[in-house]
Amino acid sequence: MLEFKVSQNWWLFATAVLTGLVAWLLLTPRNLPYAYPFPDSLETRARTRTAAFAREIAFYQARVNARPDDGLDLVALAGVYLSKARVTGENAWFVLAEQAAQRSLAALPVYNSGAHLVLAEVLQAKHDFVAALKIVAKVLQSEPRHAGALALRSSIYLARGDLDLALQDADTIGQNNPSLGVLVLRATILEAQGRLEQAEQSFLQALKLEDADDVFASARTRALFGRYWLRRGDLKTSQLLLEQSLQIAPKYPLALLQLAQLELQNENFSKAELLFGNLRGVQGSPSTYDHAALLGLAQVSTATQQKNAPALWQAAIAQLRLEVRQGAFGHQRDLAKALLERGQNRDLPEAYQNAQQELQIRHDSETKAVLEAVRLRCQTTKTNCTTEGDK
Repeated sequence: MLEFKVSQNWWLFATAVLTGLVAWLLLTPRNLPYAYPFPDSLETRARTRTAAFAREIAFYQARVNARPDDGLDLVALAGVYLSKARVTGENAWFVLAEQAAQRSLAALPVYNSGAHLVLAEVLQAKHDFVAALKIVAKVLQSEPRHAGALALRSSIYLARGDLDLALQDADTIGQNNPSLGVLVLRATILEAQGRLEQAEQSFLQALKLEDADDVFASARTRALFGRYWLRRGDLKTSQLLLEQSLQIAPKYPLALLQLAQLELQNENFSKAELLFGNLRGVQGSPSTYDHAALLGLAQVSTATQQKNAPALWQAAIAQLRLEVRQGAFGHQRDLAKALLERGQNRDLPEAYQNAQQELQIRHDSETKAVLEAVRLRCQTTKTNCTTEGDK
């Protein structure tokens, strides 16, 4: 009898250990879907890459200070500034990149594709797509297979809604250089075309090309893949990817924004409010994410019937109006959506005007949907939103 109890206790103990081991294996990040393949060195690499930006900037600033008219050093500095702008969204880095690129072109007006492309990317960030495409065309005229120029043109076409042209450029690059960035670009184009299975496969292929030395590319890929699943309504998969993105690059604004929108959609209002608040506090200077954070906070305050909702809507709309007026880092579609969502009939003519003007430069499905939503609200409320020229 004693032997039976001992044997039984041993079996229970062994089962518990085995169960715990299986659970650990299932829950460890290495075995999660889309897991980051270099977790052991993640914290060190993230710190190293962040510090590397500071070192690169200091290095090229010192060289430029020593040789102010060296076009190559100036374009290298512009490139580092632009990389910082991509990661943080801070307007100041875009401005510095633009200034350095202009100085580089003044010092080295020929054979300086890098400086031209920095200027084109800054223009794209301002949503001045026509001017950006003109610069890219000049680069491609002398270097028809320039991968950077083709990728930038593809992303501009995507933003404008010229999806067939965007995919054509992405496929051209992918034939010779199937990199992570190109595959992610291709995935976002395919998603916009409604070719969802192909888009998912392109995201998965991109994840297979991760580089341990480029943590921000890994974070960006998961943030965009998370956005893909959020739009599909798969909140669980989306949250998994977005949280992994933030583990790779803590406080990464693109992932913070998507996760905040996920929590808002999931009606986890306290979490959404915290994330939108954190998004505003991430940057030390004006950012391309400012209006999105303010809009998110306004949406949360409306959903939870907070007294400060009108003030938050006013702040968000004022920010968007300022960005549109300055032509920098914002666009009229967001302003139209904000005015529509605030729900005041007096805003409808302004919303209609902004959506109409945005459609002139961005004829994608989202802009068309916003314009149609404004038009429908105008009809429903019997508000005269059109000018004589629009009728």
